[in-house]
Amino acid sequence: MFTVSLLLGGSSANSSTSLKPGQTVNLNGGQGNVTGTVVDTDGDGIADGIVIHNVGPEGNSSGSSAPPNLVLIDSDGDEVPNGVDANGDGIIDYYLSIGNGGSVSLTTQPNGGGNQVTVVLGQGFDSNGDGVVDNPILSQIANDT
Repeated sequence: MFTVSLLLGGSSANSSTSLKPGQTVNLNGGQGNVTGTVVDTDGDGIADGIVIHNVGPEGNSSGSSAPPNLVLIDSDGDEVPNGVDANGDGIIDYYLSIGNGGSVSLTTQPNGGGNQVTVVLGQGFDSNGDGVVDNPILSQIANDT
């Protein structure tokens, strides 16, 4: 079974761009139908990860009680997550870009730079926009028994 260890996470209650536990987010910047739920895995009220919906072996996650597929990382110490770890190694795989309206995108560079990363349900992540999954971690998680 694939497990993700909690490494870093956080959000600032005063930040308009913070992610709140229980919040539902569209991970493709409002494009497409890939949603996730922001979770607090240790009960401290701070967002620790995102559970991507419809990823599990039966086509669904277990909602907010499931381990996060994406662990939030605050690499600059401002208590606002700026990246996600998709494979459990503790290193930012994709950067968070949170728009003023609350839209959430994953990108290959900080501050919304680089390519937009598209989440392909049940498969993984397309990081160069060619429609082909470059990182098949979601498929690997779904098939891990």
